[in-house]
Amino acid sequence: MRSFKDMNIKLIYDTSTSNIVDELIVPLLARSKKYYRGVGYFSSAWLGLTFKGIQQFVLNNGRMQLLTSPQLNDEDWNAIVNGEKAKTDEVIYKSICKSINDFDTTTKKDVLNMLSWLIADGFLDIKFVVCKNIVGNYHDKIAVFEDCKGNKICLHGSLNDSLQATYNGECVSVFKSWVNGQVEYLEGHFENFCELYNNKNGYFEVYDIPNMLKEELKKYQSSERPYLIENKKRETIHLPEYIKELHDYQNEAIKNLIANDWHGIFEMATGTGKTITAIEATRIYIEMNKRALIIVIVPFSHLITQWEKVLLDFGYQNIVCCYKRTKTWLPEAKRAVKNFNAKLQDVACLVTTYKTASSDDFVTMVQSVNSDAFLIADECHYIGSTIYSRVMVKNINVRLGLSATPDRWLDDEGTHKLRDYFGKIVFEYDLRTAIENKFLTPYEYHPIIVHLNTQELEEYEELSKKISRIVSINKEIEKGSAAEILLIKRASIISQAESKKETLKAILTKQVHNKCIKHTLFYCAKGESKQIIRLLADLNIKAHEFVYDVSSNKREELLLQFDRGDIQALVAIKCLDEGVDVPSTQIAYFLASTSNPREFIQRRGRILRRSKNKSKACLYDFIVMPEIQQNTLDDDMVKIYKSIISKELPRFAEFSYNSENKYEAHDTLRPYLRSMGLEYLMDLLPHEIYQVLYNIEFSKT
Repeated sequence: MRSFKDMNIKLIYDTSTSNIVDELIVPLLARSKKYYRGVGYFSSAWLGLTFKGIQQFVLNNGRMQLLTSPQLNDEDWNAIVNGEKAKTDEVIYKSICKSINDFDTTTKKDVLNMLSWLIADGFLDIKFVVCKNIVGNYHDKIAVFEDCKGNKICLHGSLNDSLQATYNGECVSVFKSWVNGQVEYLEGHFENFCELYNNKNGYFEVYDIPNMLKEELKKYQSSERPYLIENKKRETIHLPEYIKELHDYQNEAIKNLIANDWHGIFEMATGTGKTITAIEATRIYIEMNKRALIIVIVPFSHLITQWEKVLLDFGYQNIVCCYKRTKTWLPEAKRAVKNFNAKLQDVACLVTTYKTASSDDFVTMVQSVNSDAFLIADECHYIGSTIYSRVMVKNINVRLGLSATPDRWLDDEGTHKLRDYFGKIVFEYDLRTAIENKFLTPYEYHPIIVHLNTQELEEYEELSKKISRIVSINKEIEKGSAAEILLIKRASIISQAESKKETLKAILTKQVHNKCIKHTLFYCAKGESKQIIRLLADLNIKAHEFVYDVSSNKREELLLQFDRGDIQALVAIKCLDEGVDVPSTQIAYFLASTSNPREFIQRRGRILRRSKNKSKACLYDFIVMPEIQQNTLDDDMVKIYKSIISKELPRFAEFSYNSENKYEAHDTLRPYLRSMGLEYLMDLLPHEIYQVLYNIEFSKT
């Protein structure tokens, strides 16, 4: 299906210079999956004017939600607003029938046949808006179109949906969701529409289409639809055209999931095709069981569109993206679940975030699913946390977790909950195997040693003493406790060490001279992205922030510019940690990272994806180490230095282990560890290193 971005769309359309229906509305409908329309006056004759667009809209399996105003006299209005519910349907019915009778015979027969079929097939849902003020009417003219990729276009102006409107002097303004400065207008109009559609605007009362009107329209319904229609009940799910067949390891993963009664976790290195493997598993499940409600949960909203795109590539059509404001997605999601339970639809997909999936509305809706629900938890380690544990709904009978690092860092209870819900790890595909089999790019690892200055070291020491005193009393470090707050503050000293910026500038100055700066990522500490951007700008490096307040559309644009080389570097804090594909990345600088392996493993995964003209990746890791000591240190200072090493060494152990220059990297760090009597830590795993040094730091003296 074509996207709105393929169109050359003006900002303003005027009937004096443009045929708005043919030039704008018909092409938009033909590219749409969803159409939201609020209009003061709607004539079904409009369906005849837009038939070409409606025909393709139906083939797209589109859904149209229409709000319009019935033409009421004072008596009718009084009957409705005074709460005479028994009369409401009759009043609206008579109002619409009067409009029908005003049509000429030919128009009535053709367009009412189409109107009746659109309603019967579920392509069109009409609601009627009545103003609570007797002297007023619902008179807005808002249209929002949405294509298969989630792009939206909003039209706002004076144009009604009628034949007469094409003769009038009318004008509409156009707002696009992917253009900065326009998206705010679009979202404002769309939010108002959704609020009204769900009858949450106190100025109006909204009524569903009366059953008697549906019956009246059936009188005009011919034996055959006036449009072509595809089989709505059974969607053809298939491998995308760009995938001829799965790799053997992906097929093995699916076989293992089936053998474990459709429960399990895929522990697969980032970049090895977890998404494709998971969706192919859903295809096989549907092939075996004939139906499924697919529920995909992701950690961040920008991953929703990525999953939606791949689902569409597989041939899924009935996809509801559940995020942002509840009132924009909940009615559609409920309708999808209701239709699935009633077996009106064999396949439906809900794609959402962990935050939304944990909400009362989403949990209640999912609990109502009768059977054949298939849950995919992307980066499933999130689901073990206390705030997201509600996602683990018991009536979902097929459960698949995906993660390169499924175990939760220092959270045995959360890991146990995760394993208890999904079952065992049914398939593993580690980084080394993926590199050896050429599914990921080999990489060099260059640890860059930096030191804390005197002020930073003194502050680190003071915080460490406070933490030690609290822990010696309370033993456990609870979330939100004073100890945890101090730990976060202390960690920021390492993340924001001043010497990192000085060393980075020296390294980049040489690389700029050698023209080596391209396709480069910089991971920095919270609050430092602008400082790094200024540093890069001073070296004439074209860079852009990739942080939380950059819109989804802007992120997509930045990634394209980065891929083309128009932007040499991206500076991120956390937004590039999980799920974002940046395969063209060749160099990465880790200026800041936590000791949690999940974070730095995910970040490395962004860099190792294969790409054209990319044979190797380079990773520069800024590691804070104590300066090599010539004198004997007292016990307190030994603990301080070992505490610093405990935060940095797990990342070094992970990165160096699978690098092409492992022993060279070890030689860089060895003198610092030897001076502290910690050389034996070189060969331990990340969590083993942390545990050893954690026990040293918090042991009683």
